[in-house]
Amino acid sequence: MSNDPTGVYYSTGQLPYTYGKPALVGAIRSRYEDFVVTEQLGFVPSGSGEHLWHWVEKRGLTSLQVRDELAALYNCAARDIGMAGLKDKYACTRQWFSVPVPQAHSIANAGNVVERQQGRWSVLDLQRHQKKLQRGAHRGNHFKLRVTGALDGVPGEEAWPEFLQRVERVKQQGFANYFGDQRFGYQGKNIVKAERALRCRQRLSRDKKSLYISALRSFLYNELLSLRVADANWCSYCDGD
Repeated sequence: MSNDPTGVYYSTGQLPYTYGKPALVGAIRSRYEDFVVTEQLGFVPSGSGEHLWHWVEKRGLTSLQVRDELAALYNCAARDIGMAGLKDKYACTRQWFSVPVPQAHSIANAGNVVERQQGRWSVLDLQRHQKKLQRGAHRGNHFKLRVTGALDGVPGEEAWPEFLQRVERVKQQGFANYFGDQRFGYQGKNIVKAERALRCRQRLSRDKKSLYISALRSFLYNELLSLRVADANWCSYCDGD
């Protein structure tokens, strides 16, 4: 990994394809609505308790930015805001945030608080629960990704058979699922920042430490997977796995 003349430190665009370079190339996430991420909690908030859970929809913001804005609205520490995980910034995402709000404060009053914020996020639902939402407490996430412009300038009778063939192969055999560029920050610079922090033994906030460790772990995974793809053994067990 190095800093190239374009200023991009790391990009997944150069990693080898599972089944060779595709015949069709389209654009993803041209708009926030082209990538929709919906958190699947796996259980229902109890309806009572000292923690008020907010079902939030956001666009163009990180989960940490929404967390910080909620903390400011409720005049509490950011560490007291609970969430199950970080969602993509350049997307339309929906997830739960928990805020410590005593039951003496009605949900209606809380709704008036969050309605005062004007920005790229909104609260779709409010529910009470006994506990703070913890990292990793959700069952998973549902993703909906729209690809646009794939057929621009390509005759349909040529492109469609290739597309269907690829889809069928992925259904039967799967594909090498790399971590995407969003995991590494703008132009991949989170990896560089993480390396610098390790070399200089910098003290980092909990959020930055988690972000940088995640970027490095994902980078190493991508590098190993790319070698396995190149050796055509990415879907087979090898010594050391």
